Amino acid sequence: MRVFVVFGLLMQFSLLLQARTTEDYLGGEFTFDPSVPSPEQVLGYEVGDWHVRPDQILAYAKAVAAASPRVSLQVTGSTHEQRPLILLRITAPENQSRLEEIRQQHLADSEAGVLVLYQGYSIHGNEPSGSNAALPYLYYLAAAQDPWLEEVLKETVVLLDPSYNPDGLGRFAHWVNSNKSKNLVADRNNREQNEAWPRGRSNHYWFDLNRDWLLLQHPESQARIKQFHRWLPHLLTDHHEMGSDSTYFFQPGVPSRQNPLTSTQNFELTRDLARYHADALDAIGQRYFSEESFDDYYYGKGSTYPDINGSLGILFEQASSRSHLAETVNGLLPFQKTIVNQLTTSLSSLKGGWELRGQFKALQKSFYQEQNAKAKSFGYAGWIVDSDKDPARTRSMLDIFDQHKIEYFPVGETVKQDGHTYPAGESWFFPARQRQFGLLRAMMETRDTFEDETFYDVSTWTFPLAFNLPYAPLKRAPKKGTAKIVEFTEVSESAVAWAVPWHFETSAQFLQHMLKGTFAVKVATKPFHSTVNGKEKQFPRGTLVLNAGGKNGKRKEELRSLIEKHAQALKLPVYSLKSGLNRGIDLGSRNMRNLEAIKPLLLTDKPARSTE
Repeated sequence: MRVFVVFGLLMQFSLLLQARTTEDYLGGEFTFDPSVPSPEQVLGYEVGDWHVRPDQILAYAKAVAAASPRVSLQVTGSTHEQRPLILLRITAPENQSRLEEIRQQHLADSEAGVLVLYQGYSIHGNEPSGSNAALPYLYYLAAAQDPWLEEVLKETVVLLDPSYNPDGLGRFAHWVNSNKSKNLVADRNNREQNEAWPRGRSNHYWFDLNRDWLLLQHPESQARIKQFHRWLPHLLTDHHEMGSDSTYFFQPGVPSRQNPLTSTQNFELTRDLARYHADALDAIGQRYFSEESFDDYYYGKGSTYPDINGSLGILFEQASSRSHLAETVNGLLPFQKTIVNQLTTSLSSLKGGWELRGQFKALQKSFYQEQNAKAKSFGYAGWIVDSDKDPARTRSMLDIFDQHKIEYFPVGETVKQDGHTYPAGESWFFPARQRQFGLLRAMMETRDTFEDETFYDVSTWTFPLAFNLPYAPLKRAPKKGTAKIVEFTEVSESAVAWAVPWHFETSAQFLQHMLKGTFAVKVATKPFHSTVNGKEKQFPRGTLVLNAGGKNGKRKEELRSLIEKHAQALKLPVYSLKSGLNRGIDLGSRNMRNLEAIKPLLLTDKPARSTE
């Protein structure tokens, strides 16, 4: 407990408005390895004096990894703005050389191996106290000469993700730092506290990354999920901020708003861990709440995704200072205080995770045993999904399932279910009997009744519906087969025109490539039949037609090469038409309409919302 007692001496209000060293944040009774730099030695200022930028986080992480034998740095990917995504792997020095062996042992037996903690910060870029708190926390883990910590790190791997959303954090840090006054202004009408549109919450493309743990549409999420499944942590923490007039929140949250697929054991262990956060916050005089707000339902959030993957996720919410100092109903809120609270619960997570490690390890082992039993009694063998004649769209969905480590196979027999025919080689089966049954069920189910109908925003996504693919549960698993290869006809040089179907997911990309090349593209507004390779083929309304003559005639070979290049890359069939005379409308028909490139209008700034 001595890690937390010292915080009580640091929480006097007068001190919070003064610069403090990292050692002050952590308490005076520790000594630190002098060869490991403190944050202020690298940043050039005390933590909390300014909002840290992503490049400064990276610089400090590199400096610590170079100096401390407890720390190694891994670059796991990059953001849309090409900022590195980093993961610091912290454990005893003797473990660093055998991290891969330790990881494999943990995956083979979660009870016999080490304790694995994944601690991440500020997925919403304008909720910065988490990322700023990650710096003194990293210093403690890397440099504190503390016998308790040294004992813990012998049997623990801490995966520290200091910034879930570097692009958003950078946007917000720039705003508050560039609008900071020498004499801090707490008035919430102050420019510093009213950041410019689109604000720093989201990533480069204004997407809320805390809704993307399931959808995996952005590189930040893809890199993070890859590391999550590489390590399967016992505990994952997710540090956020909320309205300035609140206090501090930690889970379990409202009991009736838990996803029913999450085990009762998970909820009870969350309650046990909450005691450690309460004790630590009590020690520094910080008020909090735990079971009267927030839900734990949507598996696409950072604090909930672990719950259906054999781990335990914890949400922390700190009242936001929004700047360096804010007026609130609870008095003045300095930025340093928000950092102290996030640091406190980072430490309490480490302490609670260690002391409850037997329960965490048992939870992970029993979770997968329970999933196997639930799959056996589920009542269905699994789900079948039809590719809807669009393997590219299906592949987009399957890529997400791959990242979630969900198993499936191509169907080797034609199946008829609920009036729909699922063709062999063009359909996929997702068996219930697999390790990831819980997550698979969450991604397939269409639950429409709830114990508590109050949601923060989302209950789930049903993935086949999201991709507009026919699907159904099956009582019997079909035979395994091989996926049918996409039909691709040679882009013939002698064709009078080339036809490309519109119903593929990648058809719009293909069209844009053609229009960017300033080629004339037409669309059939009525169906027609034409002869292809000696056989009559029907082309539905919406088919794209690129004529080899007319406007395109002088650049025919350039057009043909471009069609071949992009059709192959996008896995699109192309049909070479030998004549302009068809059954139905002809190629010269008025019902063949010219298409023009879309020039979208993007509305920005108020009253528009970037999330829309």
